[in-house]
Amino acid sequence: SYRRDIWANQSIYLEVWFEKMALYDIFMDTLSKYGIMIQPISGFSSITVIHDAVVKRFAKYKDRECIILYYGDHDPSGISIDQSIQNELQEKHITDLIGDEIITYEDIETYNILPNIEKETDPRIQGYRDAGYTVSAEIDALPPDILKQKIESVLGLLDVEAYKECKILENEELDDLKDRLEGD
Repeated sequence: SYRRDIWANQSIYLEVWFEKMALYDIFMDTLSKYGIMIQPISGFSSITVIHDAVVKRFAKYKDRECIILYYGDHDPSGISIDQSIQNELQEKHITDLIGDEIITYEDIETYNILPNIEKETDPRIQGYRDAGYTVSAEIDALPPDILKQKIESVLGLLDVEAYKECKILENEELDDLKDRLEGD
């Protein structure tokens, strides 16, 4: 279960956050082998808890750009969660950049995703409409292979050569540990 810190020789530190716990497995299966921290969040109530965790994790990588990519629904809450995360973290100067990969109008059209009907009682509905949005959809409505492609796109942020060097060192260290445990 030994794993070398792949971020030790990267110029960035990257985390991927997502709105739906139901998507945990696809994010985990796609990104865990790369050492990318994934963080499911459940709406607005967990932002304080997440903030505390990020302060501790990001402190380790304070000498580099820290990036959070957020995947959420394209609806009043999903967009508000994204904005809340950005505001909270930028206010505390925790990250240099926060990206968002919310499902887009183009996705809704391209993949024939049935739009959601916004709840008129949602207090964020007017701001959503004022921003020019008229159709909402959930990220888990994307076809699984397309969602996986969107998730894998974050790998383009990694320094591939540095990652390969890290994996070579990790394998050498694992071989050394195995030899020591076997008494060779």
